[in-house]
Amino acid sequence: MLMGIRAAYKGFADCIRLLLYLNASRGRQDKQGCTPLHWAAIRGNLEACTVLVQAGKKDDLIVSDNTGLTPAQLAADKNHKQVALFLGTARKLLDRQDGKSFLGKFSKLGLAPLLWFIILLLLMTYIHSVVMAPNLPRLTAGLGLFAWIGVFLTTVGLVPFYRCSRMDPGYIKINIHDPENMKDEEPLLKIEMNNPTLLAGNWSQLCVTCKIVRPRRSKHCSTCDRCVEQFDHHCPWVSTCIGKKNKWDFILFLGLEVLAMLLTGAVALTRILTDPMAPSSFGAWWNHVGGQHIGALSFVIADLFILSGVVALTCVQASQIARNITTNELANVMRYDYLRGPGDQFHNPYDHGCKNNCSDFLIKGYNEDIELLEAPSTEHEGIGMIQPHCGNLPNAIVGLSHKTNGNAHVAIDVNISKHDGYNHCSHHDHSHSRKIESGPLGFGRNSARPAVVFG
Repeated sequence: MLMGIRAAYKGFADCIRLLLYLNASRGRQDKQGCTPLHWAAIRGNLEACTVLVQAGKKDDLIVSDNTGLTPAQLAADKNHKQVALFLGTARKLLDRQDGKSFLGKFSKLGLAPLLWFIILLLLMTYIHSVVMAPNLPRLTAGLGLFAWIGVFLTTVGLVPFYRCSRMDPGYIKINIHDPENMKDEEPLLKIEMNNPTLLAGNWSQLCVTCKIVRPRRSKHCSTCDRCVEQFDHHCPWVSTCIGKKNKWDFILFLGLEVLAMLLTGAVALTRILTDPMAPSSFGAWWNHVGGQHIGALSFVIADLFILSGVVALTCVQASQIARNITTNELANVMRYDYLRGPGDQFHNPYDHGCKNNCSDFLIKGYNEDIELLEAPSTEHEGIGMIQPHCGNLPNAIVGLSHKTNGNAHVAIDVNISKHDGYNHCSHHDHSHSRKIESGPLGFGRNSARPAVVFG
């Protein structure tokens, strides 16, 4: 618990991830009644608060210290407005996602049932008020063909919609540790601390909820509470994440519905504009359409409104497939080191050209996570392993030294006594003016956050 409180107090988010990954208690209180989240809120460490909230539950946000203050109240008391806002918003979201309440049960359903209702309602309105309208002329053979093709495309589009909302989007298997089968002398070896991702200093890829080292392009979805491979985004309209395994169905659903809305909208407009009973003057024509063809007019307005949004989404998704990049990666391009090349310029290592990207997606249903290798630079820029200096370790939470056992695994020596102690009582007044110490994060370029370091 001492290490967890010190990590939260210092703002060492990656160390917090490691400790939570090792099943450290996040809710245990010290002598002042403070949890790690209390200390992170006191110091205004937003990233540390984010990690603790994502790994915790609603109870962690409402627990009070000996003075009767919650983490959000402590952050507000110390004028950490951004942290206080985040903690307050997180509590509201967790209340809303509570499965026991009505809102919690409704939020788990998402908007997929509503989208089903909208599509079926528009389809019935189209058939009744446009295709088979008694106050409109009979359909010609050509126009009738297009009219029923629109109905067919709409109906067929519901199949990938159902598959997309019900199938596994690419959930990564949760790793459940068995403490009884873990050796006390080497607990870290049992959870693959010799993983190349961790050795490269990418501690942010530790998922403290699923207890796994996430693949590079994956992300933990806070709504589904699972890590998703090739995470694109969480779509409330299909009530699930869009990932590696259901993106093809998602794109197929969008494409079919766009074609259906274009055809049905064109047929409806043609039917309204070619009504022989409509008057010639503009004002009288509007009165006639509004009175005689209100169903068809309502369908056209709704169709055009929905079509504009779906076309925009389809174009964005198609553009991303052509570049083999996800919505999540574009939103976090400044956070993900692998999307930055020399000079911190944007560089997508997975872009193999529009032709290859599109063909791979159409054939396989997804793009492979194969990096495009570049010629080595003589200046040795970019992300890579650099030789650590064992004599200049940062003042982090734990002292770590490594040695190699007979199986070529890395054994970690955790020795708290090598570092300074932590006095809770001296900080009970929550008035901390010291600057947060920082050290390098693992190995690699642009590593400025403190964390557990291999020497």
